[in-house]
Amino acid sequence: MTSTMIRASKGDGSTSMGCSASAALPPELALDDKEAKIGSSLRRNRRRSAQVVCAIIYLIFGAGIIWDGTVVTWVKEGSSKDAAEDAAERAPPTSVRNTPDTTQLAPQERKTVDIAQTSVRNTLDTAQLPAQKRKTVDISPVAAAIAPCVGAPWKEDENLLGTCPSDLKPYRGAGVPGAASCAQACCVNTACITWQYRADKGCLHGGDVRIGQEKDGVSAWCSDQPPRRWSGQKVLIRKGGRVAEDLRSTVCNVNTWDPTEQEGQCFGLGSVKKEGAESAQKCMELCCGAEDCGAWQWHEVEGCFYGKRMFSCAAADDPVVFQPFQGKRKFQATRKYVDMKGKPWKQSLI
Repeated sequence: MTSTMIRASKGDGSTSMGCSASAALPPELALDDKEAKIGSSLRRNRRRSAQVVCAIIYLIFGAGIIWDGTVVTWVKEGSSKDAAEDAAERAPPTSVRNTPDTTQLAPQERKTVDIAQTSVRNTLDTAQLPAQKRKTVDISPVAAAIAPCVGAPWKEDENLLGTCPSDLKPYRGAGVPGAASCAQACCVNTACITWQYRADKGCLHGGDVRIGQEKDGVSAWCSDQPPRRWSGQKVLIRKGGRVAEDLRSTVCNVNTWDPTEQEGQCFGLGSVKKEGAESAQKCMELCCGAEDCGAWQWHEVEGCFYGKRMFSCAAADDPVVFQPFQGKRKFQATRKYVDMKGKPWKQSLI
């Protein structure tokens, strides 16, 4: 005789039920004496049907019983236990996970799975995406809210986020933990016209400055753009007003130049040049072609700059130097804030 065993377990993990062909069935499914005379083939089919019905009954009416994923094994009557185990081992792996449905368990019996330990991470490697589909995350500090300066209003719609010259000095007063406090200290100080703040530099105070393309006013100038990584190199080394070292044989040759020599923004190179904006190499060639050019810098957005010398270059060994500043300046009624053509110039904030 063939028997079937279906293992089931309750939420506490204990096995409590079994089913075989000899289990009690509804009267209409019981085998009578007349059917016992039917051929062996028909008897086998009836037994298998009964076994299936038995399994269904236990799955439907076995209150609190949860299948634990055990494979159902068919064993001929008289077969050994080892044969049954061998048959189970040869059975193909089931696609159903051998895990009870924890939503049916009492809260104290449920288990929490730490999905952080899974081998498959739900993370997309953006390095494998085409350039147009990649996204850059801006991790720069969020700008602080700046209170109005009632006595001497700040110039409207501008932020001194670029590098300024050394004319702005560290504020030595107490109680300046951030940009808002730095602004307030400048507001109440009549000698302070301009302020800037960045975590690495702290609070900076100073007099009036020009920014961007402004040409009227004082000589002190600030970039209207946030700090960027530049290409640049010195061509002539000057000391005491004279050329101490001529580097043109090396830095004016594309096989030996080093455009990454000066990546921090420098000052002293004058206004942007009309030519040379297309590449660092073109900017270098223009500088090397000028008799008194001592240094050059280029950026794909800012353009080409070169002149006799450059100074106050920002260090490039710390990533923080490429983060934007926050700052403002007090409006000066005596100024026109115009460019070299006498037209009003205004910072463009993105």
